[in-house]
This record gives sequence, C-alpha cells and structure tokens, in this order.
Amino acid sequence: MIRNSFLSIMLSLIFVLSGCRTSRIDNKSKLDGIWTGYGYQFDIAESWEMILSCNTKKNEFTIDYPYLGCSGKWKLGKEKGTVFEFEEILEYGHDVCLDSVKVVIELLDNNTLNANFFWGGDIRPHAVGGLTRK
Repeated sequence: MIRNSFLSIMLSLIFVLSGCRTSRIDNKSKLDGIWTGYGYQFDIAESWEMILSCNTKKNEFTIDYPYLGCSGKWKLGKEKGTVFEFEEILEYGHDVCLDSVKVVIELLDNNTLNANFFWGGDIRPHAVGGLTRK
C-alpha cells in the first residue's frame, strides 16, 4: 500500500514537472517566425517600422528598423512564461540608434507581441511597440 502510494506520488510529480518544462519550451518556440510592426519613441515623438525574425532552435533573433537604417541581433536573457528579455546588439546604424538597449517583449497570443525598450538604466520604457506575425 505504501509502495503504491509512493509510486503514484512520484509519477504525479514527474508528470507535473515535465508539464511545466514543456510549457516553457512551447512559449519560447511560439516566437518562431517573422514579426512586423511599429514602435513609438516618446522623447522624439516618432514612430518607426520594426521587422523581427526569430529562430528559437538556433537561438537567433534579428531585428531591422528600415526607417531608421539600423539593424542587429537580440540576445535572449531572462524569460518567464510569455515574457522575454533581450539585449539589443546593433550591427549597423550606430550613429542613429542606441546600442545595448534592453528590450522586453510579451507574447499576448500566437500572433501578437508587445515590446518595451529601456536604456540608461531607467525603469520606464523610452519606447513601446507592437508586432504581429507575418
């Protein structure tokens, strides 16, 4: 009787833990694909186009701002549920865009992302954006 209860508890624990682990992987993989949208920067009162390409299997996240003439990569840092924190590393456009910006995106549903852009150690975003799956 005790052995069966122990076995039942262990199997339940394995099931629960594997379910938690799977959901995290599923949320990250939901980022895969090409996302397009616009951002808005408060201090200059301007909006700009964004194109985000995500390949989670290769851990590659590339960003392009065609209107601004900047592009680069996003390096994934923290992730919690449907919220992902990145560091933006510019490849070109350093004279127009800031490097090492913190970008926090939230997956709202399978086709919609919100983005918040932080720099200078501030806790309030300097820019916000929305992207939809292409």
